[in-house]
Amino acid sequence: MGTLILVIFGWLALGMTAEAASLDCGKAATKVEKLICGDDELLRLDNVLEKTYQQALEQGVDKQKTSEMQRQWLKELRNYCHDETCLKNAYEARINELKGHSSRLKIRQHHVSRAFFQGHRIYHFKLTKGKGVPVCDAYLKRLNTTKYVKPPYCDRPENDAIKGFTRLHRVPLSTADVHDLFPIIGNFMSLANQKILDWNDMNLQQRFVQAGQDRLTKTGTKLLQMGIDEGWAKIWRYEPPIDIDNDGVPDNIEVWQGSVLPSGLGGRQCGDDISDIVGGINTTLHQPQVAFVVTDKNERLNVPKTVDIFAHPKGGYRFYDEVNKKWVMADTFRPVGSSLGIFEYQGIFYFDTFFDSWGDIENKRKKDGDIDNTLAVFLRKDGKTKQICEYLMNERDNK
Repeated sequence: MGTLILVIFGWLALGMTAEAASLDCGKAATKVEKLICGDDELLRLDNVLEKTYQQALEQGVDKQKTSEMQRQWLKELRNYCHDETCLKNAYEARINELKGHSSRLKIRQHHVSRAFFQGHRIYHFKLTKGKGVPVCDAYLKRLNTTKYVKPPYCDRPENDAIKGFTRLHRVPLSTADVHDLFPIIGNFMSLANQKILDWNDMNLQQRFVQAGQDRLTKTGTKLLQMGIDEGWAKIWRYEPPIDIDNDGVPDNIEVWQGSVLPSGLGGRQCGDDISDIVGGINTTLHQPQVAFVVTDKNERLNVPKTVDIFAHPKGGYRFYDEVNKKWVMADTFRPVGSSLGIFEYQGIFYFDTFFDSWGDIENKRKKDGDIDNTLAVFLRKDGKTKQICEYLMNERDNK
């Protein structure tokens, strides 16, 4: 089980660095440029794209063709977007394509033109539970009016494009911001039999910090930077803080996603299928996006609140014990799903996630072929977490 957890959550040495964007925001005129300049993550991606593009030109690709395709991408793909989610997907797709060009020295036009949307698969949601509930109907509209370049297992919309929703503002965190939290969360996610540990004991968390210093500041930081450069690693908090449990007191929430490992070492983007990496697991696994409640100064993990709000009510993961040749349940933190997202509707905060093949909120439908594409919305209020909505995501060719 330890191997499984470390593989699934091998992204825990994450972080972000503040970088100047290549776009001159002082001259931003179009709607797309203003969207980019108003979003820290898009500014970061714009800077990464510029660096990746320059590296591609330096590494011997057809410069004329590459420049022309870059101009075409700006005109037909980036400027085709109308919201932040579409833009983030477009940037990540172009960055990954350019990195591929650097090694393969070729360009695939359908990935950098409007035809990418027109000929690619699209993702449509159907409301299966919660019909007539205002938040469920409104969120359905929000999901289905957003363009996705890839399955939205991560980075679902957090904007106010649909009436009733409030735009959430992400604040990217630096390596220094997650320095202390990294070893704490790493142990929290990977240790079985957690009930024998007193997670309210701050001395316990301090020991994890001290034991993890070398790993984070040396090898971990190098891998972190590689993960950021390749776009696998993301971590952020919200400003202003959000009231995830709707008790009138804001909570300091951090969202960790993706993989710290570079692609050459098996790194995957958030939402990618990682079942082949784990091996021997009869279930579909996606590179995760998980939310945590942390202390005000981002130094410690608020374990009781994280567990109360985000933990699966049926406990940890079921895995096969190769030594004793039997299936057992590990007492390890298991979120309700591995793609946790947050949104605010009419002044109330909700979180959503796709289920995985370990089962739904009741640990049922494990063998249901649709369970991996089932998205659920939850409300935390009055000390209880309740499922409010459920959607089925369908893929089809966009013709």
